Amino acid sequence: MKDSEKIIIEFIKLSKNREKIFKALDGETLKPTNISKKTNIPSNNVSRILSQLREKNLVRLLNPETKRGRLYELTDYGKEILDLMKSQLRFIKFRKKKKKK
Repeated sequence: MKDSEKIIIEFIKLSKNREKIFKALDGETLKPTNISKKTNIPSNNVSRILSQLREKNLVRLLNPETKRGRLYELTDYGKEILDLMKSQLRFIKFRKKKKKK
């Protein structure tokens, strides 16, 4: 894993809400209200965090000209980072399982 990937994963994990929102977009295209319902995070926080994730090129806004009903999804880079996070989690679970034996 590259240093830049480690840094961006740490950026995501520094905030539980950021991580929840990022993971909520896994394979989905959602409006902020749907993300809010799915994650139980207030919609004003969802909007702020989506802006942070967009700045890092992890999330893209599909219809920027629209003020209501904006749609968000992971970018290709965001999908790569999420896959890395999933593989890290699988590795950690594997190591814990191995230690128990």
